[in-house]
Amino acid sequence: MKYKLCLLDIDYIIEGGKAVIRIFGRTAEGKSAVLIDRNVEPWFLVLSDNIGETEKSLENLKGEGFSIQRVEKETREYLGEKVDFLKAFTKFPGEVRTAREKVRTLPGVKGVFEADILFTHRYILDNSLRPMGMLEVEAEEVEKPEKFELDLVLEARGSPKYIEGDIPKLNIMSFDIEASNPKGMPNADRDPIIMMSVASDSEEKVISQKKPDGSQNYVEDAKDEAGILKRFEEIIREQDVDILAAYNSDNFDFPYIRDRAEKLNHELNIGRAGGVVRFKSRGRYSAAESRGRIHADLFHYVTIILRGALGQINSRSLKSVAEKFLPEDSRKKDLDWRKMSEYWEKGGEELKELFDYSMADATVTKKLADLFMPREYELSRLVRVPLFDAMRTTYGRLVENYLMWNAIERGLVIPNRPEQEEMGERAATGAIEGAYVKEPEKGMHENIAVMDFKSLYPSIIISHNIDASTVNCACCKGKAEKVEDLGTWMCTKSEGLMPIVLKNILKERNELKKKMKELEKNSKEYQTLDNRQYSLKILANSAYGYLAFRGSRWYTREGGSTTTALGRMYTHKIIDTAEDFGLRSIYGDTDSLFVVSEDGDIEGKVKKFLKKINSELPGVMELEFEGVYKRGIFVSKKRYAMIDEKGDTLIKGLEFVRRDWSPIAKKTQKEVIDSILEDGNSEKAFEIVRDTIRKIKNREITKEDVVVYTQLTRPLDKYKVTAPHIKVAKDMKNRGEEVVTGTSVGYIITEGGGSISERAQQVDEVDVKKIDRKYYVENQIIPAVSRVMEALGYGKEDLLGKKQSTLEGF
Repeated sequence: MKYKLCLLDIDYIIEGGKAVIRIFGRTAEGKSAVLIDRNVEPWFLVLSDNIGETEKSLENLKGEGFSIQRVEKETREYLGEKVDFLKAFTKFPGEVRTAREKVRTLPGVKGVFEADILFTHRYILDNSLRPMGMLEVEAEEVEKPEKFELDLVLEARGSPKYIEGDIPKLNIMSFDIEASNPKGMPNADRDPIIMMSVASDSEEKVISQKKPDGSQNYVEDAKDEAGILKRFEEIIREQDVDILAAYNSDNFDFPYIRDRAEKLNHELNIGRAGGVVRFKSRGRYSAAESRGRIHADLFHYVTIILRGALGQINSRSLKSVAEKFLPEDSRKKDLDWRKMSEYWEKGGEELKELFDYSMADATVTKKLADLFMPREYELSRLVRVPLFDAMRTTYGRLVENYLMWNAIERGLVIPNRPEQEEMGERAATGAIEGAYVKEPEKGMHENIAVMDFKSLYPSIIISHNIDASTVNCACCKGKAEKVEDLGTWMCTKSEGLMPIVLKNILKERNELKKKMKELEKNSKEYQTLDNRQYSLKILANSAYGYLAFRGSRWYTREGGSTTTALGRMYTHKIIDTAEDFGLRSIYGDTDSLFVVSEDGDIEGKVKKFLKKINSELPGVMELEFEGVYKRGIFVSKKRYAMIDEKGDTLIKGLEFVRRDWSPIAKKTQKEVIDSILEDGNSEKAFEIVRDTIRKIKNREITKEDVVVYTQLTRPLDKYKVTAPHIKVAKDMKNRGEEVVTGTSVGYIITEGGGSISERAQQVDEVDVKKIDRKYYVENQIIPAVSRVMEALGYGKEDLLGKKQSTLEGF
């Protein structure tokens, strides 16, 4: 019987003396299922200058920890030519790496390829499957093994194939834990989990160790901590959860749950195929994994995939992200986390507030998951990487996997990842010269036209055929035109993989955007296409960086440097040409040009200029008109702010997001920028600064205005310099509070002798009358606004008062 299944997760086990692939997902009818494929073999490719002799050597080759099971021939394209390779099969996936090292030493062997691809990824590539897409397979339903938590167990009777079609609705549940913290930061060795909140489409609940009379209806009494963990597992099974979403759960929630479960001798089992939650090393952190259900830590998606969309955001906390992406009534509730134990012990209204806070964390996370996950589905499907990995990987790895799939589709050999020694050699070559950035004309400007190159680096790579296989090719040496200053050339006879792939990406994205214009923005089809085009955008914009990435399989430093050199050349070209059309360039940044016109009609001049310049640009390169901004303030390279006629602002590089600035400094800078953009009145901006200084001088401020919160990024004893937050953290520890990596330390600088750090105090200990007013003016307010105000002609002395250039009078 044929089954249609969404590929949600994939792993392999060793069973019956061989490797077995397991695909977890949900059928087209909505049933949770696992597909078991026993007809799989690990393999790798061998290149030899004497294929007959090498084949004999490989047959029945055995060594410590491996054995070659069989060998067959396979033709692939290598260095531009069709070449016969030997395909060597091993018994177990873990034998591939060991066998590779032995085979490399055989006489005649010139190279071993595709031995560094994970077995599950190999399976996806070999069968042209798409994670988060549908597959069809001939299979037979078999008896469900003990501890399997799903509707169907299927045994494959053929190879699965990808098919087009919508995936079934997936069950997403978010969760969040709250732990007791009588000594500050919770410590899993000592502090129990006091409640856990969960949210799904059908249920919102707080599972607590206690439920006093009059508590909210959504609170469920689990009696004790073990009861919370048990009930958490039960709810996951009851709702047949596909995706378990949380925020920063790889770093906090799951490690804390694991440690508390161990204390209670409780085996936490939330997977679909038995087994406890496992932690996989991901470099600087470990990722919590539960087979058959995807653990989606939204923090990674925000910090990796969405980092370009975060804009001016104070931090990557759940609160800040919710404020950025969710409506006001859907945001996270505020509660001083340091008072959690106090609220828990007090009971009454404080405990009710704590329940509300916990519930809000889960519901906000669920809303963010509903917003972000469909986009992540598309990215996973596009690059052929399982969802769990796609959420946690880098831009470079996303590009790599997409290129790998395209290489296989075209019959090309996938190059090996470089060894550590080779990566070190690549890193030692130093950084590539980047883009040209024209110094801005500082100050305020009006009627600013902005133009952007459409996908600058991707379009250069396509138009000039830049690829590891085409740069400085032997076949065109002395024949192809060289790039000025570098002396590099590109092949004119064959097109490289990267240009081919990028051309298809840009073409598909343009087609999707055309279709989107015909749809309602709130329609499901529009959202699907938008998620798809965003994934394509990520790949296109990441491709250039991958060319010169030291860990790249398709590495070409010359290709990377050629791309940026051409970018600089075209930037100079458009700046020079714009002058011929009466357009003065006030700033140029990588792929953007900002111009003004002295005699009006700026849009008309821009249109004529674009027609001229686009007729001269090669290939798919194109300069686009972004729009006209009524006013802008330019401070320095990559630091400016503009406002259009609709009142929408564009702010780049201005620092009210700095975490070491106080709320009053951030607020003042924002008010200054808003005043300049909205009113064009530098005097009003000046008065805003003067008024803030006056309020500080007259003590018309609160502790909340001046407190700075900084998170510890490592243990206290690893800090060599005692910054203000380190001094306060040490004070906290001396008082018996728990201070660990991740602790958020709030401090205020007070009056008195000694260094700034020595005068830093914990918020609760500060008398508002003791706040160091001079510090907050000279070290917070003035630095926050000085760049902007200097661009308008105001110096530090002007801001402090012409007759008083310091604050000694304070």
